[in-house]
Amino acid sequence: MVATLTALVLGLLVSSAKGSFDAMNAGIAQTGAKILLVDHILADYGPETKEVSEQLRHSVASVIERIWPKKKKAPLEGCAQWSRLMQRRPFKLNCANSRQTPGL
Repeated sequence: MVATLTALVLGLLVSSAKGSFDAMNAGIAQTGAKILLVDHILADYGPETKEVSEQLRHSVASVIERIWPKKKKAPLEGCAQWSRLMQRRPFKLNCANSRQTPGL
């Protein structure tokens, strides 16, 4: 009984994750198609829109680099708060100054 219930819960979890992945994948594909459409429309207007088209390409490239960087960073690399936190010493609770009641 427990194994069946566990399998059901895991199946629902995997199904939910797959649904989220598919929705995100479809959104990314739609956004890419819309960007390509705008770029083609700009190209149809002639050489006057070349500057705008280049700006669009640079903007899209920077967003892609921000989301999927080529160089992987450590999760907390460059985080000043993390380095300050690691340098701190654990604080000690002074029960005399605490508002907590003993035994709770």
